[in-house]
Amino acid sequence: MFKKLREGMPSGFGDKLRTLMIGINTQGQQQEEAGQIRKLGLQIAGMARKPGELVAAIKGMGDTQAFHDAETSTWLSPEAIAAGESGPFEACSLLAWLEIAKKAGVPAIPAKVILRLTDAESEAVSGIARIPTGAIPDRIRSRMRQGIEQDREAFDALLTAEPEDQQAPVDMEELVEKVYACMDDLPEGWMVRSNQTGPSTLKALACTGLVEETAPEARFGPGLEVGPGWVRNGNRRRVDTGDRRIMQGYVQGPHTGLIYVARPWVQASRYVEGRDPHREGTPIDVPGQWPAEWRAFVKGRRVVGVSSYYCWLETPTPQTAHIACQVRDLAQRIVDTAVAQGLEPRYMDVEHGRRNPETAQMLEDQGFGRGTFSCTLDFMETAQGIVLLEGGPGNTPLGGGHPCGFAGVSGQPRLANPMDTTGVAFRHMPHVLIGEPKTWVEGDKDGCILDWDAVEALAKEDGAC
Repeated sequence: MFKKLREGMPSGFGDKLRTLMIGINTQGQQQEEAGQIRKLGLQIAGMARKPGELVAAIKGMGDTQAFHDAETSTWLSPEAIAAGESGPFEACSLLAWLEIAKKAGVPAIPAKVILRLTDAESEAVSGIARIPTGAIPDRIRSRMRQGIEQDREAFDALLTAEPEDQQAPVDMEELVEKVYACMDDLPEGWMVRSNQTGPSTLKALACTGLVEETAPEARFGPGLEVGPGWVRNGNRRRVDTGDRRIMQGYVQGPHTGLIYVARPWVQASRYVEGRDPHREGTPIDVPGQWPAEWRAFVKGRRVVGVSSYYCWLETPTPQTAHIACQVRDLAQRIVDTAVAQGLEPRYMDVEHGRRNPETAQMLEDQGFGRGTFSCTLDFMETAQGIVLLEGGPGNTPLGGGHPCGFAGVSGQPRLANPMDTTGVAFRHMPHVLIGEPKTWVEGDKDGCILDWDAVEALAKEDGAC
């Protein structure tokens, strides 16, 4: 199927490319973690310049966490949604969107829950609590100590405050076995992710453009292989519980335990071919094939736009216009079903923003007020038709869903986000590089982004329509 694409590639190039991308991803996570630790240290040191500031800052973080917990405690679980309850739910919850899609009669790639971890368990096996001793420079640690001494009485009060309910100690031997055992009966060729998001390894492997019939993996030696969301040590696999992207996604939602799910690796029925512009001029500037995937943008209970996901390769044709219309209609069915049940997706970055009256008004003015229904919904073309991949937050002024091919199309020039996601973005504008937000400026949309009238007219030329 993919022989033509790989002709001319050196022997073993695909394996080397996958290994390289996973290695870059791992190194990037480590550098990002170290940078975040240093940044936090600098922030704390800055707060310690005056008596009282450091303690006030810590109390402020406590207030933020209290708001987070109060807000997310109102969000419905996937089980409550399945039971027909009404209310807000987590915009990034895969299991919630799958329940809604099932009610709407929209096909979706299934997900099987394989592992549930408490907060204490996920912290114990992720490594996020183990800060390297050399991550914070001595001068910063010295200033932090000075801040503590200046506010000793207040610090003592914080330390002697009523402790939160303590969870039972974690049995590491039992926990490690749990992380391995959940993979023992899982078929080969499946991918693993959390309820909130896919792992960074999945993104890294997808970026290669090397399509496989089963989940791709990278070999780092005779006893170590890495796949999307899992690691094979020797002859046994375990869930990759240290993935930073998964942990960052979990922080956004309710802290009621981290859920890992497994999904079959479904082949797309159509692929788009070409070169990734982000690799131009590099040793890995080789042709690739990416699955035909689409993102629907929902704002104010209505699907306003659709974009190709790998938006540097798609072109407007009668066939792709017809598919974009199908994606719009399937997404609208999901939205209509959710609205009829009284459901509303929420995202914590946005909810934190609403605490500021000016920001809340700005969100209201741009159609993202409380009570509106905004989200993104991702689909893939398969032999069984167009199926739902996952759902996520809307493309808001405070972040959320990536604008894909609409990058640079802005109705609000003073904002990098949201983009004007109206119509269909078959591909991004020629001057835009998706990985370089500084290129996200207005330009020539001709042949790239069409309004719905033009898309529907083009779709009518498709014989299958």
